[in-house]
Amino acid sequence: MTTKSINDRLGDGGFESVATFSEDGDNNVEGLIAPNGSLIRLPQLIDQYYEPVQRTADGTTDTTVVKMGEITVPGGLMNLNGKIEIEVDWFYSSSAIAKNLRIYWGGLWVAGPQATTSVRANHRFAIKNQNSLTAQTMLNGTTFTTAAINTTTSFDTSNDLLIEFKCDWTAMATGEQITLLGYCIWYYPGTT
Repeated sequence: MTTKSINDRLGDGGFESVATFSEDGDNNVEGLIAPNGSLIRLPQLIDQYYEPVQRTADGTTDTTVVKMGEITVPGGLMNLNGKIEIEVDWFYSSSAIAKNLRIYWGGLWVAGPQATTSVRANHRFAIKNQNSLTAQTMLNGTTFTTAAINTTTSFDTSNDLLIEFKCDWTAMATGEQITLLGYCIWYYPGTT
């Protein structure tokens, strides 16, 4: 760990240092140094992508789950109590036919409420390491409020893991559309 001031990184332009930060061996900022010397860890944007990806129901493969997007969470990014927060935006045809708007973590379907007669959804979902690199918990992935089940996984976050966005219809829905408008994925490091 190397401690530097903003002036060390940007050059002294006659300004007094406004912040001191810590860098790892690859010159990546790990966090800010508090006046008492402790490290204040900073959130990191893993990925943000807002270019719509559209799927149109063809009347034959509508109930087949199709991947609309994915992002790799680099192995070793999450610490023992780190949290991945996912925000995903969807747009879809309004009808009585249910649409599954899915989030997968490490190949496992962990979230995805059904949508019917609305036309737009913005979901937020968090995956949290439970004081371990191999035990995660997440709040109910169907209602995004209270949980009827306790969703847990046991993926080794020291390895690369995929977050995938997929969709399907529960019945044939010829002509309907589901669009992944985009997503934003942040990492919030734990204190240990």
